[in-house]
Amino acid sequence: MSNSTLNKDFPVFVAIDFGTTFSPSRNMHYAKTPTVSLYKQTNGGYEMEAWGWKACNSRVQRGSPGYESLLLNKFMIHLDESVDLPAWTHPVSVPNAISDYLKALHDYAADKIEQELGRRFTRKDFRYCLTVPAMWSDRAKDTMRKAAVRAGIIKDDDHPDRLMLVTEPEAAALYCARKCKYSFKHGDRFLICDAGIRNVDLVVYDIIEWATGRSLAEVTKGHRASCGSMLIDLNFGNLLIEKFAGQSTKIPDDIIPKLVEKFAYAHKPHFNGVDDIYVELPWASFFNSLKDPDEIGIDEGVMCFAATELKEKVFDPVVERVLALIRDQLDKATKCSAIFLVGGFGSSTYLLHRVMKEFGTKVKIISKPHRPEVAVVLGAVRVRP
Repeated sequence: MSNSTLNKDFPVFVAIDFGTTFSPSRNMHYAKTPTVSLYKQTNGGYEMEAWGWKACNSRVQRGSPGYESLLLNKFMIHLDESVDLPAWTHPVSVPNAISDYLKALHDYAADKIEQELGRRFTRKDFRYCLTVPAMWSDRAKDTMRKAAVRAGIIKDDDHPDRLMLVTEPEAAALYCARKCKYSFKHGDRFLICDAGIRNVDLVVYDIIEWATGRSLAEVTKGHRASCGSMLIDLNFGNLLIEKFAGQSTKIPDDIIPKLVEKFAYAHKPHFNGVDDIYVELPWASFFNSLKDPDEIGIDEGVMCFAATELKEKVFDPVVERVLALIRDQLDKATKCSAIFLVGGFGSSTYLLHRVMKEFGTKVKIISKPHRPEVAVVLGAVRVRP
């Protein structure tokens, strides 16, 4: 079956970015939903009860007598054979956890697409592109394809190209090369820094122009490191503990997570390294019990954090690692016309400023495209031949 026949038989092209920590969703505050599943125990085993934010926030019945639940996350990382992890011991297997979540995500997305298309097309008309980490083996990719079959997204006897697998950096590169307003030509070279919540993936691509179009060729071997923005959240949490430790003998268990969440969603992406930030405090009697709130920047329900302190203790330990990764890729590529920052961490204003300061004299274009946090899934939509 040719691509033209596939396009005719499956006129709607759907991209799925199934991430280790987050997967794209529709949310007014954040464009991704947690890759988390909540299972309840049944007579036949375990059955998925909720997924995404609902699974994270579910408190109904959990912990009540006779109710057994299981909360699973980060199951995707167990397909990466390059990562040394403890054995998976949960009663729901990794392939089943993936297929269950994939089914829930697909059902939600397919319903929304069918509604917006006015049911002129249904999921039987869909063709798919599923993004996967660059380091995945063929066996991991095969496991993902089989999970898509179990999830009911495709059938086992469908043409293999009804579900295309593409690496996340390649999808991001397609988005940047085609959507960013720069005139790239044959032989131009650019670096993709896909900085996410958990990992940072980097690869350099050449633009190859043919008589029939344009393609991308890898110049450097893709590299992944665990220095995503979750480490910034961890550093901020440690800073809070440091500040509160001298003010109180006991820090309630929910205080640090609440403040880290406020920081992560409201302040982290916009921090510029110059302006102090002010984090609104949740109501809690704990703050009234502090010895000297003014000493740690608390005033009228708001806590101030100095920009210099945030750079030194929160951001720079992580950003410096990202800069070192970029420097290594540029050294291997020898020349580069552009650096594009994508991913959730790629939307960081401070990271962009640091990359521009470090490499601005060597690389002509340093940019984060529109909607960098969903660049992978938007690029995947453009994979179809």
